[in-house]
Amino acid sequence: MNHVNLIGRLTKEPNIKCKENGNYVLYFDVAIDNQYSKSMVSYVPIEVNGKLVEKYACELFKGQLVAIEGYIKAYKNYFRVSTNYVRFLSKSNDTELKYTPEPITDDDEIPFEI
Repeated sequence: MNHVNLIGRLTKEPNIKCKENGNYVLYFDVAIDNQYSKSMVSYVPIEVNGKLVEKYACELFKGQLVAIEGYIKAYKNYFRVSTNYVRFLSKSNDTELKYTPEPITDDDEIPFEI
């Protein structure tokens, strides 16, 4: 049985390419921590096929935590994990707060004169 489940972070921005048959494929690498040794990291190449490629190309970004379920495609000198589903485990880049807002306090005094 050829089945792979991975959780990791994107190492760079995803790259979208168009194949000769007109289908789009999204390529990126995922860094996966070793549960036994914090100093060991595995880098796994991923390819995404299917209808959601264009959506993923816009929503995935470097450093994002994702879960991937797919299968291994073995070539002559390398392998790649192929999938058509990516689950986002961290927030979108646009929705993250870059600062912590200050709390609003109720003051009876007006800080300026009218």
